[in-house]
Amino acid sequence: MKEIVVEVQNLHKSFGTNQVLSGVDFEVCRGETLVVLGGSGSGKSVLLKCITGLMAADSGSIRLLGEEMIGKGERELLPLRKKMGILFQGGALFDSMNVFDNIAFGFREHEKDMPEEQVAAEVMRLLKVVKLPDVCDRMPAELSGGMQKRVALARAVALKPGVIFYDEPTTGLDPETARSIYHLIRDMKQHLSVTSVVVSHDIELAFTIADRIAFLKDGKMAFVGPVEELRKCTHEGVCGFIGTFYRDGMTGRKNENN
Repeated sequence: MKEIVVEVQNLHKSFGTNQVLSGVDFEVCRGETLVVLGGSGSGKSVLLKCITGLMAADSGSIRLLGEEMIGKGERELLPLRKKMGILFQGGALFDSMNVFDNIAFGFREHEKDMPEEQVAAEVMRLLKVVKLPDVCDRMPAELSGGMQKRVALARAVALKPGVIFYDEPTTGLDPETARSIYHLIRDMKQHLSVTSVVVSHDIELAFTIADRIAFLKDGKMAFVGPVEELRKCTHEGVCGFIGTFYRDGMTGRKNENN
């Protein structure tokens, strides 16, 4: 049987009278890429913050690598957070640090006994993985948006996390740069066997990289399943969001890319 890395059951979250999540259920297996789609205001970002422990859920269960996250305090969550990587929407690089120090931060913070020579070797290895071997001395402000996302991804995978969470990884990028991020996420899976949860409204991203797609609507998952099964989905909200993009356009482009 496949190992379940992330398991969410009956998750609820509200803000006053606004019920954002009202019984979310899904799971992600090791090595799998799950893309969570949904319209603006559907609760995707709230879901991601709850799963990663950045926001407390009201009720339900969130198990990461077999450990329950709900009910734990900040100190108890620290060991679990070391097992995950997060690519924030804006990259969230440290403006005052150059690229090298941004990627080295995790090693220096959590692997204090690691020799600096080994830190340097790991940083350079990661920069090669994200295809930016020559930017270690540059500051984040000197990089394009796509390059910042690549550096942030290198930092996210530095400590070999059990799962990586992506928050709208292509927002603000031009189509060509966005597609380079698609391919990079796929490369991470193929070469590093990374388990990924990607929260996005980008339909092309979903159909390019996902093993399965989950669609968040009205606080619940209206659909969870393999990409091809989405053809058979009759849920009005899902069909309205996907439109003709998948049925008429994406299939051909995906086949061309493969």
